[in-house]
Amino acid sequence: MKTNLIMTVGLVAMLGICGTALKADATEGATKVRGEQKGKRRGKPTEEQKARRAQFRKMMQEKYPEEMKAIKELFATDKEAAKAKLKALVKKMRAEHKNSKGDKRVGYLLKKYPEEMKAIKELRETDPEAAKAKLKALVKKMRAERKNSKGGKRVGYLLKKYPEEMKAIKELRETDPEAAKAKFKALIEKAKAAREQRKQNKKGKQSAE
Repeated sequence: MKTNLIMTVGLVAMLGICGTALKADATEGATKVRGEQKGKRRGKPTEEQKARRAQFRKMMQEKYPEEMKAIKELFATDKEAAKAKLKALVKKMRAEHKNSKGDKRVGYLLKKYPEEMKAIKELRETDPEAAKAKLKALVKKMRAERKNSKGGKRVGYLLKKYPEEMKAIKELRETDPEAAKAKFKALIEKAKAAREQRKQNKKGKQSAE
């Protein structure tokens, strides 16, 4: 019975939190079933799927211990009702997670753009749609600035790590921008490979110890 409950929690969880992953799994499963005899059971879940479900079950137990306990008890007498309650609980968690992310974003915007947020708040009283559009534009601006910030850090790292290559790329950009772009991309890949190699070396040393 406990095993059935665990499997049910995992399945319903994936419907809510990992919807995209479930759709991919369902597509693969449907393709496989079409090529097999009618009535043949689908294969066992992969290790990755098991790990995701186990992680989600743990999250649910920690966040809603009383609700999960009640669902477990209900499962012994009314499996369908237990499934329905579990599905509703997953929906509740999704909504809370979405609101939490929204609150964090608003908090960041208030700190980063206090004047713009103040103007949007005032505009909301007279023109909600215009305020919504301005907020959307502000979020877009924030994302662009974050992206540029990441790009700036990357360039700074490359200048420090590969000064000669970056100098050559800068000079080449004046005569052949496309070639310079290709060399810059290759340099980024080189930096990534070097970083991965350092990680592997570090792991090797730790294992040897």
